Amino acid sequence: MQMIKKGDKNFESTLDKLYTRYKGYRGNPEDETIINFHKAEMAEEGVVTIYSSMSAIHTCIKRCRAGIKAVEIMGTSTHAGVTLYIDKSYVREPYYILRNNRPKK
Repeated sequence: MQMIKKGDKNFESTLDKLYTRYKGYRGNPEDETIINFHKAEMAEEGVVTIYSSMSAIHTCIKRCRAGIKAVEIMGTSTHAGVTLYIDKSYVREPYYILRNNRPKK
């Protein structure tokens, strides 16, 4: 694992590489995206973590690059899993992912 924090000399270049590498990458059946909305982590560190091995990494960097505090790369393969540590002020409550799909009458 490799942890790169905001302020490190290679932080911005790492985000650039991940942005390009994961653009449009849909992954395979084993890939996943996990949003960890942990109250203790939010209170103590002020972050929400998002792990993915798919294009969610590209989307997160595109939508809230300024809020990313650190990046943890889980392996050395081209599409290894990545955890983004995002400032909690850039993240909505997780229940906003739910749609209101009422049956049509």
